[in-house]
Amino acid sequence: MRPKASNVNHSYNIIFLMCDSMDGRVLDPHSPVSTYLDMPYMWSLAEQGVNFANTYSNNPICVPSRSSMFTGRYSHQIKVWRNEGGLAATPGSAIHSGHWELDRECLKAYEKDEALCQYWAQQQNVSDTFVDTLQASGVDVMLFGKIDVGGNFLNRPEQQPYHPFESAWRPKNLGSIGRAADIRKPLQDKPEANLTNGLSHDWPTINRCKKWLEDHPNAPGQWMLYCSIIWPHPPYQCNATLLEHVKNDISLPKWFASPENHSGSSMHPYDAYMSSTKHMMDDKDTFSKESLLENMRCWYAMVYETDKMLGQVWATAGETGNLKNTIVIFTSDHGEMHMEKRQHLKNSMYEASVRVPLLIAGPGSRPSLGSRESLRAGRLVKDFTSLLDIYPTFADATGSTLPSHLPGTSLIPYLFGRTPPHNDRSIVSMYGATFGNTNTFMIRKGPWKYIAFGQFGPAWYQNYTPQLFNIEDDPSERHDVSLKHPGTVFALDNELRRTVDYEAVDRELKMEERMLYDRFYSSLGETAARQRWEWNYKGFDDGDAEKVTQWCTQTPSAKQPSGVDV
Repeated sequence: MRPKASNVNHSYNIIFLMCDSMDGRVLDPHSPVSTYLDMPYMWSLAEQGVNFANTYSNNPICVPSRSSMFTGRYSHQIKVWRNEGGLAATPGSAIHSGHWELDRECLKAYEKDEALCQYWAQQQNVSDTFVDTLQASGVDVMLFGKIDVGGNFLNRPEQQPYHPFESAWRPKNLGSIGRAADIRKPLQDKPEANLTNGLSHDWPTINRCKKWLEDHPNAPGQWMLYCSIIWPHPPYQCNATLLEHVKNDISLPKWFASPENHSGSSMHPYDAYMSSTKHMMDDKDTFSKESLLENMRCWYAMVYETDKMLGQVWATAGETGNLKNTIVIFTSDHGEMHMEKRQHLKNSMYEASVRVPLLIAGPGSRPSLGSRESLRAGRLVKDFTSLLDIYPTFADATGSTLPSHLPGTSLIPYLFGRTPPHNDRSIVSMYGATFGNTNTFMIRKGPWKYIAFGQFGPAWYQNYTPQLFNIEDDPSERHDVSLKHPGTVFALDNELRRTVDYEAVDRELKMEERMLYDRFYSSLGETAARQRWEWNYKGFDDGDAEKVTQWCTQTPSAKQPSGVDV
């Protein structure tokens, strides 16, 4: 049974505390990961509210995840796949004006290519986000900090006083567009912790959030304060003061502790590709114990600083009388591998990457510094939830009218203990961007996690077999048991297909990437195109160039956008 929206017509305010790249297990009291660091503010928030320990990102990378969360819809429904492109137009603008109001940053990132941006806007056909729904109900929405959705949020006049940033439109690059060519060379430098600088660039955002609260004690009306920061997103940077809040005896990743059982050749080829492009493997397979621990402990130190920053916003809300009728929500857009499975960053369907924290408290929460016992004493919900539930939760909390086409569900009833268990619920996530040479699709249900891999295109991923993990028995996801449980594989694959036709999505996305390659790179000529590949992939050679040729030969292109009817 799915949880229902509350029968009560709520009219709460919302403080939405959001970070970037936080492994959800740091706030799961049953996970060893939660014992490695201090998070006193979030421990207290968890004790006073509800800790949704099994919450998942629906796409473990910044722009697709945030776009999915803002719209309340899956990536394949809104056609947002990569960090180089979010919502291409102001949601719903074509309904009122007869044409899409394009996001200015889309035009900047893609060389003023209006036909391409109009094509994306039409394909996405996004009519609303939680911001639009709340504003339509009279809720004053303040967007502070990182947005990373597109949709012209940065250009909206009412948001200018709050200094939102990150447009979602990074410059196009071959690491994303050409990933299906399977070039197994690094796309970046090897991760290396900076242990001399722990000063986050997020403090100006935190101070602006606090100042709004200070300038509006007992703020009248109905409002939502969205306060979103970048940390603990890599690169790993910390200092001795922050490291004091992290344990010294963190377990080394299994692949390093027993390398004979975790060689690159023994990995699933998708994982091997991801590790190679993230510069986590080389010819000598060299990573020292010291460098690994520095990276891992530094990331945990950044998580502690994240707790401190967002906790101060919560504390200021209490000091200014702004928690009496206010729901406080904390989450992250995706996780962080922090050296597990020969990986850092996100991009993976492993728990560290795809699982996120989610705490909801209030109204009337009392900011304080909790203890590890506080985390264990809090109300823990093990039902599966995802970031698709954020939009319905906001609408329910504010009494706003929720669009009927959203797959998520409100979590507000959990605050009042009126929600029955719904252990049959499943969660779907998908990924198709940089560091993944093909597309991945995950379903989480019961003890199981099933991962399917796209096989459209060149021959090198035609033999990518699905993976099945029993997370309850094997929380570290070390044992793929797909061959032992063919019936479970069959059932989960069918259920996954009921949410997303993943073979069709795999084909659609790869054909779009080929279209973009033809549009922006093939026309440069062979020499110039080769230079772009060499610039993106460290060590690109003639063998890699041959793979590019095979990719182009064996992958058809989507139709090039030209004139687009709106």
